[in-house]
Amino acid sequence: ERLVWNLLPYTTKDFSIRSLADRISDLNHLLFLYPDKPKDEVFAKYYTPPLSKAVDGYVKPQIKQVVPEFTTPTPEPCGGASAFMDQTAASSTSQSNNYGVYASITENMLDPEGDFDLDDTMDVARHVEELLRRPMEPHAQWSSQQS
Repeated sequence: ERLVWNLLPYTTKDFSIRSLADRISDLNHLLFLYPDKPKDEVFAKYYTPPLSKAVDGYVKPQIKQVVPEFTTPTPEPCGGASAFMDQTAASSTSQSNNYGVYASITENMLDPEGDFDLDDTMDVARHVEELLRRPMEPHAQWSSQQS
């Protein structure tokens, strides 16, 4: 029996801190993407290259995502079954310790053939990251409501 993990989605703030591909790379318990594609085979081209060793003697900071229920250093499939997850993932900035894990997957995430479309998903993630880099303009409607 396969286990499908559908974790809470990320926010735009999460993507401004760390990309979707790098967050998926951090999840050691995640072995495959829906339906049976190895995560590293699919996302490796989107991972941020590892930082070179610092020559000034300082240790460079590194951000890594951690899911408390899966903090073991090596993947451990439950009951001999592989863990699967679709393109939504756990929010690293969750307000509570209730990490909502749902055992369902929605059909609208798949193309008509039933395949996961990674390129479209990565295009959306890149667009979100680009929007987050732009300065926000004050909205005229908000200023008129305040007066």
